[in-house]
Amino acid sequence: MNEQAWDKISGDYYSEILSPLKDCKHNPLIDELTALKSKRLSVVELGCGIGELIPFLEENFRTVTAMDFSPEMIAQAKERSGKPNSKFLVMDIADMSGIDDSFDVAVAVNSIIVSDLAKVNQMIREIFRILKPGGKLFAIIPAMESYIYQNMLFVDRELEKEVPQEKVILQASKLLDHKSYDAFHGLIDFEGDVQKAFYRFEIVYRFGKAGFDNFKVVRVPYRWSKWKEAGQMYYPKEDPPWDWYFTCDKPK
Repeated sequence: MNEQAWDKISGDYYSEILSPLKDCKHNPLIDELTALKSKRLSVVELGCGIGELIPFLEENFRTVTAMDFSPEMIAQAKERSGKPNSKFLVMDIADMSGIDDSFDVAVAVNSIIVSDLAKVNQMIREIFRILKPGGKLFAIIPAMESYIYQNMLFVDRELEKEVPQEKVILQASKLLDHKSYDAFHGLIDFEGDVQKAFYRFEIVYRFGKAGFDNFKVVRVPYRWSKWKEAGQMYYPKEDPPWDWYFTCDKPK
């Protein structure tokens, strides 16, 4: 999705976006950022959207820089700011020219989702570059496993009804629109908007290749009700779908 599309979404953000900051059951991001005792640290939020995190970051960090490639998103994020010394930049994460190893902490919440895999790798390299040695990345990204998990639950339920497997697979393909999912590359087509989702192993591979180490990866579970509102099939008695939350370090 390009900046013009995000500009349009900015006016009705929560009806368009499933937010891991608002719609999940539990999100460790806030707790772990708070535990940093970060009053002396600088933070950059990469892809800040409408600025959900801005008040929290301003309260807990010495300096705050927020960037997004959508001018409308940045305009809304500024309105949430309570500190005149916070910086807001209209900038693409894939090209942060002019910013060197400036930040102690980087935060990226579902902002590394472009469908161009070469650009994904470039974004990761840029994030690594702008962090100080010893800097830390806190990130949330879509989990490709959630969509495969949803398919498995559907198939399992139908098989329990003694529906023939061939018919079940055909039903799953139609109901879950398998043509919209590129499982090999972790790409999902949301009605023409193709976005990147990540496998767990892929996080360590892609971010490790850029130079990051010391990974911790956990689930950020969504409420099944929110999954249903997003147009997905849901199974409220089962473990919920999830995004990936992870942290990693730039070596000193």
